[in-house]
Amino acid sequence: MSKKRISGIVGIIVGLAFLYASIRETDFEAIWSSLKNADLRMIPVVVAALAVFYWLKALRWRHILLPIGNYPSSSLVPSMLAGAACNNLLPAHLGEIVRVYLLGHDFRLSKSSVLATLIVERIFDILAVLCLLTVALFFLDLHPRYYTAAIFLSVTAGIGFAVTFLIARYPKTSTDLIARLLRLLPKDPASRLTLLFSQLSEGLMALRDTRLFMLILCSSLLQWVAMATCIYSALIALGIWLPPYASILVLALLVAGLSLPTSPGFVGTIQFCFILGLEQFGVDANVAFSASVFYHVILFVTVTSTGVYFLHRYRLKLRSVYSNEIQ
Repeated sequence: MSKKRISGIVGIIVGLAFLYASIRETDFEAIWSSLKNADLRMIPVVVAALAVFYWLKALRWRHILLPIGNYPSSSLVPSMLAGAACNNLLPAHLGEIVRVYLLGHDFRLSKSSVLATLIVERIFDILAVLCLLTVALFFLDLHPRYYTAAIFLSVTAGIGFAVTFLIARYPKTSTDLIARLLRLLPKDPASRLTLLFSQLSEGLMALRDTRLFMLILCSSLLQWVAMATCIYSALIALGIWLPPYASILVLALLVAGLSLPTSPGFVGTIQFCFILGLEQFGVDANVAFSASVFYHVILFVTVTSTGVYFLHRYRLKLRSVYSNEIQ
């Protein structure tokens, strides 16, 4: 079996496990009742915040791609949303392969260079969410152990920020240092890891400018604030009135959960993260599940329909992801 198929199977298993954990003690009549009484006026708010999220994501990607070429943000949207749609329709984040393939196809870019920019994106996503979660944990009235977690996350975010900045400013020195450390490993994996790190440092080239580095970090923070707004709007729609920081906790769990192999459309993972995050505030699991469905359906329909439109423009079929057309 190919790595793609194995990843897909693992993703489906993980998604089903999360879904089972989410529904094993839920009351479907209570869930249906909550959804029927949901405030549908919040749908435009969720959609608007989602549009802001993707606009900021495209703008950030443009800045990260600057060493490769100066591409307008609007030219990056088709491949970005097509990849997001494939993530909704295929397991194990295979949409990221589509995104790399389509952008490389559009602008004749090497796939390794595009992939490096996606790794950089992920680093900034983690940094931004860690920063937001650190702030949220200090404001929320949670168990004392969470304050220890807040301090740990603050230190982690600070170290991550410093390491990323130093790699960007001193790529050759960083790569040489990693190469020396990896000499302890067998030659083949050491060479691959060194190459991967070298590509990563190339992807960070745009960040050697301190002003641009801070601009990308700020846009990452605003991007995830927009997604937290989507979550908070879903909570309000279901009558869950909590401090806005509660949505940051759910967001952090979502980012962590969606880093794992996932089922198509992230089914199960999203529901489990909502229930786990909201139980810290005493929210009933049925209501939390309902909020996750409200949030999930809006994002799935909006992103998938838009992304499928762009896939049609590219004349790319989903089965191509598993074939030799995309490698």
